[in-house]
Amino acid sequence: MILYFNGFDVRFTYDSENIQPSKLDTNEVTDESNEYFEFENEFQNYLEFLTIDDGENTVRAIISYSPPYPENYTDHLKYQDDIGYVIDTTKDVLLGKMSFNMTGETFDPEWFKLKKDEISSPQTGIKINIGNNKNYQEQSTFRFTDQTASKDASLIDLKLTKGKEGEEDFTQFTLNPEFVPQTTDYELELLDYIDTVNVTATVNDKNSTLKMKVPQRDNDKLIFEGEGTDIDNIKYVELENVESGQPTEVTLNKLGEPDTKITIIVTAEDGITTMEYNLVIHRPYAKIKGSIITPPTTKTEGDSIYKANIKIYDASVVSNAIDWNEYLDFNGEGDDLHSLLTELNCLENETNDDGTYEIYVIPGTYDIMIDKAAYLDCIYISNTLLEYDELDLGSKMLIVGDLNKDGIVSVSDYSIIYNIYDASYPDEKYIKNQDYDFDGDSVIGVSEASYIYNNYLRIREIID
Repeated sequence: MILYFNGFDVRFTYDSENIQPSKLDTNEVTDESNEYFEFENEFQNYLEFLTIDDGENTVRAIISYSPPYPENYTDHLKYQDDIGYVIDTTKDVLLGKMSFNMTGETFDPEWFKLKKDEISSPQTGIKINIGNNKNYQEQSTFRFTDQTASKDASLIDLKLTKGKEGEEDFTQFTLNPEFVPQTTDYELELLDYIDTVNVTATVNDKNSTLKMKVPQRDNDKLIFEGEGTDIDNIKYVELENVESGQPTEVTLNKLGEPDTKITIIVTAEDGITTMEYNLVIHRPYAKIKGSIITPPTTKTEGDSIYKANIKIYDASVVSNAIDWNEYLDFNGEGDDLHSLLTELNCLENETNDDGTYEIYVIPGTYDIMIDKAAYLDCIYISNTLLEYDELDLGSKMLIVGDLNKDGIVSVSDYSIIYNIYDASYPDEKYIKNQDYDFDGDSVIGVSEASYIYNNYLRIREIID
């Protein structure tokens, strides 16, 4: 069926004593056309409905096109050269619904019928105003009431956000390309240290349903099928009861893992027609790796435990708070660099028990501090990493003895040890200062003092 889009008239008669137009939602009698008629789905924004009293018990309904023209045509609204706008479908299509209140005890089909126009379209009573009297449809294809389930399986909106709307950290990300209902594949390059995003899909037809397929995880680890660990081998789980227009929290694949692919499945009211919208979230990353040793440390079944914190700072943020030139030439006196860095936000990770570490970061320029209580810091500044770069900081031995973290092993550190000398487990003094039990023998005493003596006047290392 093709309805050429110069507009068309619908004329019908009804028995005023037994049938009157009524509200679609309540069936109360009304003479307001916007209350007893509404367009379906895709036609709501592009068609207009006007009624004119055309005589006793006769109503003339005029359906016409309502500008502006849509940038992306709907399933049935098309543009054809040399013709203009048309409604084009291989079968009949439901434009809208009307409601009538029937007051009789029985129903007689003669109470309501299309009025035939003997001049222009005598077979149907539907006139298509293009000057061609042969363009009309079978009478049965014009339905004033219809129980046919909708085949609309499209989305009207798709949003990807973090945080809650109205809160300070709320962000709406920009999809590529910009969302339009007919486009089903989208990408997002995500430059943000977050673990989850909110996906909000809104259906065009309120009677359609949503499902969402997301990567499957077990104890925060991706699950793969077969031997491969790329995006094609990720197992997916289907989330049921996804609510239209409401955010669904989705766990992202971590930096260094394959892209996160989310599939949104819309099923139309008919239960058969479906559309799938695919969203791929790409997280550019680089890697920082290395290892540390921290003698003396405790022994566990012959294996040394070398633990420290790796703190990674945005170099631009650090430069606003710290002038590195003040600290690169150390003058032999303690300073406040460690405390200044501790006040800044950072990406913080802990080494493995053997002192090794591999940390994935968003490409950028970073300052890195290896930090362990009672040890001199080791700091790397101005390290620029592009996507897929790997920065290997090698193996670094940390120097013990900087108890007050002022960048030098000095008399002040001796003073701290002196004040807690001979403290042992489980004394309260020992519990409060157990970070200063360098060798882990449950006593703070001769051993600790000797390490401070051996490392006297050693200073932190800043690697530019």
